[in-house]
Amino acid sequence: MFVLLLSSLALQGPLFRGLISHPTGANGYEEYVAAADLVSSPMFDQFMIRLKQYRPDQEDADITLPPTVNAKDTDLTVRRKFIDQFQRSLDLVEQGNQKPVYDPRDRFGPDTTLPELRYFKTLTRLEGIAANVDFADGKTEEGVKRIESTLTFSSKISGGPLIFRLVGIACASIATRELDHYWPQLSVEDADELVRYFDDTLSEPDQLIQSLRSEEKAGIAALGAFLDDPAKFAAGGEFAIEGEKPDGFEDIAKLNPGDRMSLKQDAGAEIYRQFESVIQRLSGPESGWVVPAPDEDSSTASLAKKVADTVIPATSQSVVAELKIRTRFRLCRLTAKAISYKWTNGHLPTSITDFTTPEERIDPSGGQFVYRKEKDGSWFKILRIGNDALGEINAAATPASPPAGSTAVPTPRF
Repeated sequence: MFVLLLSSLALQGPLFRGLISHPTGANGYEEYVAAADLVSSPMFDQFMIRLKQYRPDQEDADITLPPTVNAKDTDLTVRRKFIDQFQRSLDLVEQGNQKPVYDPRDRFGPDTTLPELRYFKTLTRLEGIAANVDFADGKTEEGVKRIESTLTFSSKISGGPLIFRLVGIACASIATRELDHYWPQLSVEDADELVRYFDDTLSEPDQLIQSLRSEEKAGIAALGAFLDDPAKFAAGGEFAIEGEKPDGFEDIAKLNPGDRMSLKQDAGAEIYRQFESVIQRLSGPESGWVVPAPDEDSSTASLAKKVADTVIPATSQSVVAELKIRTRFRLCRLTAKAISYKWTNGHLPTSITDFTTPEERIDPSGGQFVYRKEKDGSWFKILRIGNDALGEINAAATPASPPAGSTAVPTPRF
């Protein structure tokens, strides 16, 4: 096993060698980074550019084709060749999904770079292309499994500080939008499998809590670096705020060691207070996750609060993003239930009450789900509506804009 591990390391690219100093074979993040190395090649971009040219709105242009691609190849042929070329990346993601996953870095501070994250989104797009080929070939079970694998990957990369969760949410959003293309092709078994998958996913502890706890630790580390070297801050170094510095910050460099230690303790307590406040909300009902921003006068804020606000990110938009992806999962689940109903009963549902319980018709974040059926009865979509931070969200089983003459069937309030 050790010999195989060393052999594998010798074949890895710069991302892997720069990040995984001591490969264990037991951390799925290692497979993810190895996969990211493969899709960072110029050939990947050549394939993506070629696929983009098949869109009706694109003009012909001279481009460098991938070595295996012929100028007369169809879109689907290019996709097949694309997957053949990067199958190893897909295999590595699947292998990583079978293992525990954690960030291999020994530390996370203000100078930490995250070059792999951009390629994690690239891997998600590759998974989508593979799913497209599966569905084109009528292999709907494989296509559904591919979407689920992508969502599992999106979840497993989310365990680090906040940026990891935000990338995970972005990847999950890409995967659910890919699924939207294929709803009419699903069998009853496919639909039931997706209901099961989203049930399991939504029953797991919310990942944003874990991410916020990691972000809290990173904030404390950044605080130490910030206050241990105030001269770097005063000179506009890595800890400096862009633009005009808040009142009072110029005094940090003048503090004696004892006062600086007190400021560090007070700012650390403020960081803890802010994160625990958000985590406490996330531990309760989703309807209470988003709260109005407090009406505070920044000019009267303590220096400790100003320092804390400097070294930690705002969390409000992250909470909204988390709510939106959870709602998207619920919409996907309900869409799958409607399709299962169609196959079981021989026709589409007439109303959302045909395939849901009263509890399922209410989004825990505070909105409600509605079922919109096309006037000719050919298909449908399910939407989440609400006058809150989330607004309208849809599972686009039909085009995003309702066709002329469509009717909205509202959710009964019972």
